[in-house]
Formats: sequence, structure tokens, C-alpha cells
Amino acid sequence: MRNPLDAFVSFHKFLPAYMALRPGDLTMTQFADAIFAGASQAGQIWVHFLGWWEQRKNPDVLWVFFEDLKDNLPGCVELVAEFLRIDTDAALLAKVTEQASFGFMAAAQNKSHFDDHFVREQTGPKMGLTPEQIADSG
Repeated sequence: MRNPLDAFVSFHKFLPAYMALRPGDLTMTQFADAIFAGASQAGQIWVHFLGWWEQRKNPDVLWVFFEDLKDNLPGCVELVAEFLRIDTDAALLAKVTEQASFGFMAAAQNKSHFDDHFVREQTGPKMGLTPEQIADSG
């Protein structure tokens, strides 16, 4: 889970490079209008949040907050492992923590592990981008 305002601002900042736009090509208002009009492949954030809120007392659901991951990734990895009843040792926890880190995911040599071209292919046309623009953004 993430604070919706923080998620919105982060996504707006992330979007230009992701969709081959120049900074300033899409104002926050234009972005909000597009997202709330259904341009997001993930759907409406409030529907998403409500669905999980309805599960808040389900013992098979663990809520993890983005801010907690940023503040204490090792602790969150351990919490998830305990929730999933996965036996771990210090070496496994360290490896999972490293591979869940922003640094690992952002490293050029790991780009193929986090290729989400399919998201661009779905959202690009909804934002009025041509197939060439979408291909250039990958």
C-alpha cells in the first residue's frame, strides 16, 4: 500500500522518461485527467484500495506499506518471510533484501528482469501516443 498522493506524484515524475515524453509535456492536471479517465492499465486506484481494505481482517492478507519498505527493507523482507512461513537464514534474507532493493532493480544489467513493455503498449494509445513513440520509450 502507498499513500495515494505520494503514488500520484511519483508516477507523474516517472512517466516522462517511461513514455518517451519530455518533462513538462504532461501537466499534473492532464495526467490526473488521463488516469481518472481510465488510461491506467491498473484501473482506478480507489477501487483497488477498497478491494484491499475489505480484506484488512483476512488472516491470509499481509499489508505492507511502501514507506515501511523504504525505511526498513530488511525488516519487511523478514516480516513477509514469517507471514509466508518460509524458513530463512541470514544469507537468504540478505540475498532477498538485495534483490528487492531499488539499486538492484535499477541496475542496467538487471533491466531484462523488470521489462514492462506490455504496460507501455496498453497505456500509450490511451494517452494518444503513436506506436513509434511507444517503441522509442522502451
